[in-house]
Amino acid sequence: MIFYFTGTGNSLYVAQNLANKFNTRLISIKDASNKSNYNFQMEENEILGIIAPVYYMGLPYIVDNFIKNLNLTGIPRATFSIVTFGGVAGNAIKNIEKLLLDKNIKVNYNLNLRMPENNITYYNPPSKEEQQKIIQRADIEISKFITAFLEENPSNYNIKENILKKIYSNIFYILYGFSNKTKKFYTTEKCIGCKMCIGICPSNAIILENKRPKWIMINV
Repeated sequence: MIFYFTGTGNSLYVAQNLANKFNTRLISIKDASNKSNYNFQMEENEILGIIAPVYYMGLPYIVDNFIKNLNLTGIPRATFSIVTFGGVAGNAIKNIEKLLLDKNIKVNYNLNLRMPENNITYYNPPSKEEQQKIIQRADIEISKFITAFLEENPSNYNIKENILKKIYSNIFYILYGFSNKTKKFYTTEKCIGCKMCIGICPSNAIILENKRPKWIMINV
């Protein structure tokens, strides 16, 4: 069973890869949270995975809240967590580890995975050529991770906690609450009102007003 949250597709890409290789269930944290569905039954000998992007060196609020409310019945055979990041991974992977440990679930494998930067409100994304290079490197890392997992060799995937990183990440994460607004998003006259953005928005932050998308203020 792999729980994932994706904002732009990076984490979904990783989650789909691993779900196919491990032949396991793929569950959207967004969909489960929208339905207030936090109760899940582990199947016999099933693995558990959490995959999410890094927001401000920490976890998206929706992921943090989901794990805190998660109620698993049964014991996973092995547990892993992967966070995707473009700038700095920060302490996000350790955040997942701590949240699961609070539920007596030990994470056996951790991976910080660099993917193309895509927070366009702060910086320009890499060129298409650079994106391809980043994804190719990520594919290699994913392949290595899968091999280690299948061979039950977590030696290279136990990330040690760094106190300075933890402090810096916690301070930087405070900015998340002040910056996760939607006021910078807008449409132009080129918008045809197809509603596609409403359907794929991971935080239900878009409504249709006068046949045009409108972003509402929401914590994401």
